[in-house]
Amino acid sequence: MTDGRSYEDEEEFGLVYQDENREELSELPEEKIVSIEDGFWLTRNRYGYLNLDYWASLTGYTVDQLLTLAKGKLIWRDPARFELSGGNKYAGWLPKEQFLMGNRIKKLKDAERLNISYGIFEEEIRLLKENLPDEVSGEDIHVNLGSTWVLSVDGFIAGFIAELLEMQTVPKVIYDAYRGRWSIESNDEPNYVLNNYTYGTVFMSALRIIEHKLNARPLKVYDQVPRLDGRGNDSVLNQADTLAAQEKGKLIDVRFQDYCHGNKRNEELLQEAFMNQYGYGLCEFDGSHFNFKDISGKISMFKNQKDAVAHALASPNVLFADKVGSGKTIEYACSVHELLRMGLVKKALIVVPNTTLDAVYKVYTDLFPMDSVLLVRPGKEFSAARRKDTLAKMKTAGYQVIFMAYSSFDMITMTKEYAFEKKDRELRQCRIQMENAPTYQQKRKLENMFRRMQKSAKKYRQEFINSETACFDELGFDMIVVDEAHNYKNISLEYRGDNIVGFHAVGSKKADNMLEKVQYIQKQRGRVIFATGTPITNSLADLYVLQRYLQPEELKICNIYHFNDWINTFCEEETAFEIDVDSKNCRFTTRFSRFHNLTELMCMFSEVCHFYQGSAEELGLPELNGYSNVTVKRSKEQKAYIDALAERTEAIRNHEVDRSEDNLLKITVNGRQAATDIRLVCPDADVSSSETKIRVCARNMARMYFGFPGKTQIAFSDISTPKVGFNIYDELKKELVKLGVKEAQIMFIHDADSEKRRAKAEKDFNDGKIRILIGSTQKLGTGTNVQERLIAVHHVDVPWKPADMIQREGRLLRQGNTCEEVFVFRYITECSFDAYTYQILENKQRFIAQFLSGSLTAVHRDESDCADTVLTYAEVKALAIGNPLIKKRVEVSNELEHARINQRQKKKELISLEEILFHMPARLAGKRLLIANVQSDIRYYQKHKESVKREERLSFGEELLLALKENVMQEKERYFSGYQGFDVILPMHMEVDKPYVWLKRKGSNQYSVAMNTDKVLGVCQRLDYLLDNLQKEMNRHNNKMRALLKQQNQARSDIALGNMYDEEVKVLADKLKEIDEKLKEGKAI
Repeated sequence: MTDGRSYEDEEEFGLVYQDENREELSELPEEKIVSIEDGFWLTRNRYGYLNLDYWASLTGYTVDQLLTLAKGKLIWRDPARFELSGGNKYAGWLPKEQFLMGNRIKKLKDAERLNISYGIFEEEIRLLKENLPDEVSGEDIHVNLGSTWVLSVDGFIAGFIAELLEMQTVPKVIYDAYRGRWSIESNDEPNYVLNNYTYGTVFMSALRIIEHKLNARPLKVYDQVPRLDGRGNDSVLNQADTLAAQEKGKLIDVRFQDYCHGNKRNEELLQEAFMNQYGYGLCEFDGSHFNFKDISGKISMFKNQKDAVAHALASPNVLFADKVGSGKTIEYACSVHELLRMGLVKKALIVVPNTTLDAVYKVYTDLFPMDSVLLVRPGKEFSAARRKDTLAKMKTAGYQVIFMAYSSFDMITMTKEYAFEKKDRELRQCRIQMENAPTYQQKRKLENMFRRMQKSAKKYRQEFINSETACFDELGFDMIVVDEAHNYKNISLEYRGDNIVGFHAVGSKKADNMLEKVQYIQKQRGRVIFATGTPITNSLADLYVLQRYLQPEELKICNIYHFNDWINTFCEEETAFEIDVDSKNCRFTTRFSRFHNLTELMCMFSEVCHFYQGSAEELGLPELNGYSNVTVKRSKEQKAYIDALAERTEAIRNHEVDRSEDNLLKITVNGRQAATDIRLVCPDADVSSSETKIRVCARNMARMYFGFPGKTQIAFSDISTPKVGFNIYDELKKELVKLGVKEAQIMFIHDADSEKRRAKAEKDFNDGKIRILIGSTQKLGTGTNVQERLIAVHHVDVPWKPADMIQREGRLLRQGNTCEEVFVFRYITECSFDAYTYQILENKQRFIAQFLSGSLTAVHRDESDCADTVLTYAEVKALAIGNPLIKKRVEVSNELEHARINQRQKKKELISLEEILFHMPARLAGKRLLIANVQSDIRYYQKHKESVKREERLSFGEELLLALKENVMQEKERYFSGYQGFDVILPMHMEVDKPYVWLKRKGSNQYSVAMNTDKVLGVCQRLDYLLDNLQKEMNRHNNKMRALLKQQNQARSDIALGNMYDEEVKVLADKLKEIDEKLKEGKAI
């Protein structure tokens, strides 16, 4: 053992553990002595944290003995906490999963720095090095103008601007972290042609374009058009000049990428900066040692649920994002109870959708009947007549857990005192920033901002309506749980851009109020749990909202707290003019086309995200043996309509039709409608002799209805809902009745138009009184517990988003379903939009699951967004032709993309190997020279070594230590004295806390000797030690020489093998080309 203890010592002290066949731990009497590991878990079970005194009392050791024995095996010391405590040896001890949270690269640097002073962080350094994130190649790191992590590379963006626009003086590029704003200041004029023609336009210069891109603002050019009444001007978007500015923006992006990646030194600087900023590793939590002995009844928790609770105990903010139906309610119920039991929280509020309030309350009280729980129902305890009394009871009656519905929770406000203090605090912060502004321009901007905030605060005070009942901050909560948390994602964003699809600068009132209440809990050092099976509903940018809720401090540390900074780190925007489906108006819209640096975002998010995508058996779900894909033959009417879509697509392609009249979005929607049922687009179509999806679906539902007596089914349709005239709902019901299904056992979820009716409908469905339920994803897909007898789900149409498909099937694949095997039917009209759209959805959902589970690989560093998909011209054209080759094309295209990624990676590797071989002769020659010099120094020292008297050593040591104090950050090396025939050199740029000297002989090597000692005699001792051990230096160089020769041989071998992916790419590219030629000719398989 490195610390001198023998194996027997460790066994004696209980540090050799046998995890196999371990019995589950429970609370033990304190007088019983247990092993150190058992005491570790008993302590965490009781307190939720490392209570060292209690742990020591269980083992019979003193705390000091305990720390000595457990260090580096069960616990590690957090360097930041240790330093904050002033070097308290009992501070900062954490279990492994908590120790590895945060930026591991930064933590390693802190540990190495403190280890120089204290010498007590060897185990921590070892663990961190073993768990560092994989180093990312500079070529693979995506950099945007405005990526805040680039700030650590001094003058990088300013240097780019100066080089691009041939500026004599480098401009000032200033980032204001308080406002999240970038600005460019310069007294030097850029090259006029470059600024206004090459990289800019007459209406928007290159400097303005760059400043817009730094702030992730869309590039827009406006004309000032006089108003008809003569009172001023209106700003009218100039489409042509805007498009020209966008093209210049793209050109600047290309030049910036060349500046970043075309220069090896720049790329190395960026790589170091990026890894230092995003040195997060994947976090994992193990709950297998927690006993959960308080759970009532025979409920047995699954491993993923125990791990979720362990995560909630370790992290103050957490998201439970397990797949829909896998038991998140049990996860957060157990988390709440354990935190209460351990005394880590005192009062918890659980907020759930109105429709699931009673069911969730029942789950909790069945699990923990001993807890003091209050149920607050909208129409009862929270009715207008009883609301004041209920809030008073919530405040003072001593309940530990309170359940509330969304509608009730959203009505609770903050006190006037809290609200006004928050406004005052914001004004104070702005004033401080204003007084410390680094430039005059920034100060002026902050002054304007301060005046606006003062005006807004005054109006807020005047209009504030004080609550007559108890407010949220008076109720004593220090924990909040939000079920189906995606319903609160629409928060206001501090973002100056506009029209980002799915995001709004001004969010919903209920979401903003939720954020305020969450921030209040966090300010009280409380706990927050969010739960949702669909955390990413519309776009990967939904992650920013979740991080604002759950990782605000990490966002601030990384300078990505503001939305535009987060965008510039992880997103790529695409701006275009689009037409709404039902509108003739052209609007300027920004979408997130791609996301980058996703592996780092994934690791960062894993600190708060618990996600488990297990098998049905592992999660206690019914068995689903794949999808039942039911292909429906395309009718003549559908073929004719799709042919018409092809003509419409061609007309759009050739600009023969105004985009306000027809566009690809309209064609996508019409194509999906036609694929579902031709009568949705041609109401008078005759389908009497044709097969339709509705008839096929009705036959399958009737077969299941009679084949599985007492079981229930759901049919989903979003593209058509109940209304006057033809619709999917009424038509499906009519077909089912024709086949003998009892009409009384068929229900539309839209008919349950009140909470009371919905609750009754769910109960009747679970009881089997209603056996067929037809609904939309919005009405039936979220927060509905109708799984008890559910045998099948039928997708009549294709969902719009991956989240929709998850929520639909989550009604079926859910704990509590009594069916052993279940079925999912997908109805696909051949040669239509259906199959291709399903392929897109599956690919996106697979990616989302990989991201949340932490299993993304380097292949997925960059991905397209998962928002709603509008098909491209090529896709619409191919689908309109009705060629089944399109599915094959998607598969081959995906294979080719992955093969090309592998090919590029291998090419980079081969180039690096060639570079190694190119520099190897010089490196080997240099190493041979070093070895020869060490040999020469050894001979010289052995021949000329002299005895140095004590007085001389004292004098030499005093003078050298004094010289080192005066040597901090000197600009040049300085000769100090001779010693044993070697020169002692004072180095340049020496840091105060890292004193050292160079020891060298003319024409030979130089050796670094650390002088972090205040002992005068220790100076010569350190010099002597180095000289007496030069043979070790020789051995080190010889080992490196052998390693270099091995590298050389291996590089030659690998280069000789070549790039094995070249042939695969060629074969797949030829295959894709062949398919495209067939598609071009209109051929089928």
